[in-house]
Amino acid sequence: MPYPDPVPTRVRIQRILAAAHEPVTTRRLAELAGTTHPQAARILRRLEDDGAAVSQLAAGGCYAWMATR
Repeated sequence: MPYPDPVPTRVRIQRILAAAHEPVTTRRLAELAGTTHPQAARILRRLEDDGAAVSQLAAGGCYAWMATR
């Protein structure tokens, strides 16, 4: 019996953002999604371009992200 396809990183990040009640930093999203910081940043920029996420500058000069509702 074949194993199911793994969930793509983009989908994991979208699910994390959808469940978040406050902005989440790129580094934390990478940790939660099990990916690298650069890959998470690329995915988040694409989600922002697609209108699925918004960014804001958080404390310490890092970006924090929220899903668009």
